[in-house]
Amino acid sequence: MKQQYGLDAIEEKVRGGERLTADDGCLLFEEADLLRLGTLARQAKERRSGPYAYFNVNRHLNLTNVCVSRCRFCAFCRDEDHPEAYLMGIEEALAAAEEAIPMGITELHIVSGLSPLSTTSTSSVNVTPAFPNFTSRLSRRWKSNIFLRYQDVL
Repeated sequence: MKQQYGLDAIEEKVRGGERLTADDGCLLFEEADLLRLGTLARQAKERRSGPYAYFNVNRHLNLTNVCVSRCRFCAFCRDEDHPEAYLMGIEEALAAAEEAIPMGITELHIVSGLSPLSTTSTSSVNVTPAFPNFTSRLSRRWKSNIFLRYQDVL
């Protein structure tokens, strides 16, 4: 009965617009049925944006697949001497972004492996001047370095 009270308390927090704690999240993960969880999520979402859903048309631009991280979930990375390894130059990256314009993209998500081959200029491609109508999402090397600290958790 105590667990039910915990879920009821979390439901009241959601209805009241309160921020949930990590413990609340763990309890929801372990105890809440999917229907109840979906109902709570929808209530929180509708408080922010009403009954509307918003989408963007996204294109991932992968500058390189050469990576030293070896994250357990990644099937993308290659060693630098692998036949499928690649590293885009700036002109090549800009051309790939331009190819996506006819697709109606609204967001360009630039990602990259943590490569010993990449240069500063390649790993920090700035497409904003060339494509001002795109929203750019950059996954930079420093984020990868922070990510490396936690890779054994993933």
